[in-house]
Amino acid sequence: MLPPLGALRVFEAAARLASFSRAADELHVAHAAVSHQMRQLEEWFGRPLFLREKRGVRLATEAERLAEALSASFERIAAEAEALKLRTKSGITVACIPSIATRWLIPALGGFLAAHPDITVKVIYATAAQRLRETGCDVLITLGADTSDSVTCERLFSRVNRPVASPRYLERRGGLDNAQQIAAAHLLHDETTATALPSVRSRYAGARSPMAT
Repeated sequence: MLPPLGALRVFEAAARLASFSRAADELHVAHAAVSHQMRQLEEWFGRPLFLREKRGVRLATEAERLAEALSASFERIAAEAEALKLRTKSGITVACIPSIATRWLIPALGGFLAAHPDITVKVIYATAAQRLRETGCDVLITLGADTSDSVTCERLFSRVNRPVASPRYLERRGGLDNAQQIAAAHLLHDETTATALPSVRSRYAGARSPMAT
């Protein structure tokens, strides 16, 4: 016949922490509840498990082996419980460039998680220059294809990059009517685009055909 299991959990914490108060804090119960459980357990065993002293409590020598056995058992139970949780609920980590994450991935996650409640998804930001192995993730959504070995690529979107300008800038420069004028203009771009794509300037520098206005 086993002693009260709830009292054993309290006993293990009190023995490990050498304190009823700290055991109460760890288990989120009142100090009086710990004392009550220990008295109940001592009645079951018919012997004191702790020595009450002015500065606190001390585990009785006769109870040391029980405390060690319980600590080892609870650690094993906790490990098996965590392993079961991981087997029950799988998860993936997705690295994604911020523009796609905010405009497409995050808004689409709600429907995916509703359809697949047993899958957890963690999203982290990636730069356009990164490749899958560098991120350590399961999935990478970025610009361009990853040609690394053992990596499967699927195209999600196509994109067209066009230079744009404010009306005031066009008035000051007299328009951007051809490729040479675009190549000579002041171009603003972020670092991600600069490292991931050919620059707009080099794209238009050698062009000779007129640009449509």
